[in-house]
Amino acid sequence: MTTSYGTGPHTVRLALTGDLDYDTCGELLRRVRTALDGHREVTDLHLDCRELELVDSMGLSTLLEIHRSAGRDGIAFTWRA
Repeated sequence: MTTSYGTGPHTVRLALTGDLDYDTCGELLRRVRTALDGHREVTDLHLDCRELELVDSMGLSTLLEIHRSAGRDGIAFTWRA
C-alpha cells in the first residue's frame, strides 16, 4: 500500500493504492496519525480508496477504526471507493 498526502487549511487527504491488508494496516494508521498530529485545526479527513486493489478483513477493520477515531476527535471522515 502506498499513500499520497495533501492538506488544506482544515482538510487532510490521503490517496491509497495497492493492497490494504494485514501487512499494511499498521502503516496506514501511522500515516493517518502523522497527518493529523499537530494539526488541531483539521476538521475533515478524506481517504481516497479508489486505487486499492485488495482490502481484507483487517483492512476493513482499520478503516472502521479510523472512522471511529475521527468521530471521537470531531473530525468528519469521508472515503471514496
